[in-house]
Amino acid sequence: DMDSKGLRSLCLMAADSTSLCVQDELFRPQTMATHAFHLSKGRMVYSQVPETSIVEEVRAIEVPTGTWISEAALWSHWDHQGTLEAASNVQLVQVSADGVQKALLLGDVACTVVRQYGINFHRRIVAASPPHAAYPDDLLVPHTSPSQLLSFHVSLGLLERGHAGGTVDLTMSMLEELREEIRKEQCSIQRSPTGDLERVLSIVN
Repeated sequence: DMDSKGLRSLCLMAADSTSLCVQDELFRPQTMATHAFHLSKGRMVYSQVPETSIVEEVRAIEVPTGTWISEAALWSHWDHQGTLEAASNVQLVQVSADGVQKALLLGDVACTVVRQYGINFHRRIVAASPPHAAYPDDLLVPHTSPSQLLSFHVSLGLLERGHAGGTVDLTMSMLEELREEIRKEQCSIQRSPTGDLERVLSIVN
């Protein structure tokens, strides 16, 4: 329910707007992050150098409008990994990590989903290192798309609907065991091309 009390409160308690002029810096490397940002208007440049970031050479990336920046700050103790500078006059939505945590204490159903999203996001931060993934930075933490982070909710929904509709024929103990596998991300439930439900195992080398 995207109109839930919890999500409304989360937005009111955590979100605000800010603006920068050309060449203003939003943050510098090795400083503690307290907010995530959404670039709603303008252009910015994100740069990293080997002296302060886990990169082998200097790199600079233009950040397009619509980008989420430093989302890791909401779900971990995060230090910025580079410098973000305005390349034009910009407007951003800033989301306070402290405000998000306070809003999530409300216990709303929607906030429960957001909490699980945050838990999964934190797991991806911890796991992000070569050779399996790139190191995380302020623009990207590998494997953190919403579909990846909330895939178990989709799997549980498919399982429950299948069980209620009679297409999943399992004993209660088997059903609960499968639910637990899904919660632990040991497997997922997907629809096959024919519309049947399939259990897909997660294999870690």
